[in-house]
Amino acid sequence: MNQKYIKNILYILEFILILISLKIAYDWVTNDFGFDSKSSFFLIFIALIDMILRLLEKDVDKDKKECPYDSERLHKNQNKIVSKSLERLKNLYWKEHEESLINKFLFVELDDKRRQLPVVILTKNEVDISKNISDTKDTNKVNDNFIEILESQCKRKIWNNDTYRLMSLNEQINELILGKSDYYKTLSTCDLHYYNFMDKNNKMIDCEGKEYENWFEKLKNIVLYNQFTTVSASLGCSTLLVVKNYTTNKFQYYIVDNSIAKNPPNTKHVIPSFMVQPTKMVTDIDDFQLQSDIQTQILKEFGEELLGMNSLEKIDNQLKLESLMKENEILNKLRELLENGKATLKILGVSLDIFRLRPELLTVMVIEDESFFKQFTPTTSWEASSEDKKGLIMYNIDDEKQYYKLMFDDETPLVSPATACLKLGRDYVLDRWNLKK
Repeated sequence: MNQKYIKNILYILEFILILISLKIAYDWVTNDFGFDSKSSFFLIFIALIDMILRLLEKDVDKDKKECPYDSERLHKNQNKIVSKSLERLKNLYWKEHEESLINKFLFVELDDKRRQLPVVILTKNEVDISKNISDTKDTNKVNDNFIEILESQCKRKIWNNDTYRLMSLNEQINELILGKSDYYKTLSTCDLHYYNFMDKNNKMIDCEGKEYENWFEKLKNIVLYNQFTTVSASLGCSTLLVVKNYTTNKFQYYIVDNSIAKNPPNTKHVIPSFMVQPTKMVTDIDDFQLQSDIQTQILKEFGEELLGMNSLEKIDNQLKLESLMKENEILNKLRELLENGKATLKILGVSLDIFRLRPELLTVMVIEDESFFKQFTPTTSWEASSEDKKGLIMYNIDDEKQYYKLMFDDETPLVSPATACLKLGRDYVLDRWNLKK
């Protein structure tokens, strides 16, 4: 039952007890303060019931306090959790599939250190998003209770919007088939698993139980059999932005550090990054096809997160969005650079957050133009930075020490898709521009 309804019932019962207590008190006063054993019994009984009701209320609230979902997206013991989970998977579940699965997990190595990242690379090929948006209905259910818990912890309303869910990945022709879904279903079927992990791991992970088995079964079906039907796997997109600095003659990439901006979650991310969504609640399949253009989506997020164009988020019409973007000089310049080859937008592949079961389109955007460099001054990341631009940090792409520091950081770690995007994006730039030392 929904927690809100349970709490309302408890409040009503408490109110009834108060009325009964007032009636007993009234009888006591009108009886010239005579107090019989029957009244005493009732008052003691009411006090006990009231105490039980208050304990039940605390129990209802408990789940909302133990799992700080929004303020700590990556659990502080995440690396231990990943290690223990994989050990358990190897021992119990995937002996017959070990090679197929383990080869898809992302690792980063430094000297004698080898870190297993909570990311599976579904493909490293440059994929296309199919123009044929599937009209298959998403039959997964929304978990209202889970949404309510998240809203309580986030202390804000979580709005439900249309999303593009990944239906299948056709590796033979490198094509993603998308369908319609919504954010609530994504939270209910994907993020719920990570929430359960955090709940267990605030104590200690046991890697057992129905929740764990259910999560692994879905992970196995996605990675091995390309089956996404049991989850509303709404597609996200992470972009590693790389700009050539003509003052230092170095390529630099941008990272958002939320801990500096003092804005939860306490993590780092590449920028721009976003969930691939239509600009409005649409029902027409053709409208979805129009809005699935990934370059337009990336430019839109570039405007929102790096140019302070907050108004783009509120646009409810694709044509209005295109018009407003054309009015911005920087976005127009960037579109021209992409068209004439002075900027490169490369799709690197698709990753999967193993705990959330969220697929992510990994991309890198490299801008090599002196006039753009002189003109481009990021205003702020409206989602993650303060007004003085704290939180937005640039790193030289050939700085290995800083790169490994980011990948091995446990205090303010990169979120799962960002680790994959940074690793694949950096490797691509170092190879393409011959920057390896």
